[in-house]
Amino acid sequence: MAFKAIETQEDLDIIIEQRLKREREKYAGFEEAKEKAGKYDELVKRDLDGQIRKLTDDLKAEREKHSGTDQTIADLTKRATTAETGLLKVRIAHEAGLPYELAGRLSGDSEDALRQDAKTLAGFVKPSTAPPMRTTELANGSNNSKHAALAALAASFNNQN
Repeated sequence: MAFKAIETQEDLDIIIEQRLKREREKYAGFEEAKEKAGKYDELVKRDLDGQIRKLTDDLKAEREKHSGTDQTIADLTKRATTAETGLLKVRIAHEAGLPYELAGRLSGDSEDALRQDAKTLAGFVKPSTAPPMRTTELANGSNNSKHAALAALAASFNNQN
């Protein structure tokens, strides 16, 4: 095919028109596809927005449902720590020979510090060597003469030994 020179404007217009016709035929469905793609993108975005909104609402509901959980865990942890410390103080006080009533007075952040405090406190507390006093009253609070006589007889036997 030989090259033919373009000599007039009409010849150029015909050549350009033919070329544009071929291009339009080649991309005939482009505008329709572009329109469909736009509609598809809009539907997907609308659907995603709905899903995101639903998930956000679900997340808010779960947060409200479990809002006190962190505080409950903190409270229970604090109670457990306090109980463990109290038990440790009682055990250390017992080991040091301190009365139970003084176990709460022990202070320290660690077991070693509590033991040192118990040792120091035990130096100030003298252990009681006397046995506890016995009661002369009956369990129901009455004090009859027959019971008093038997108690006196039993006491006299104990004093003879």
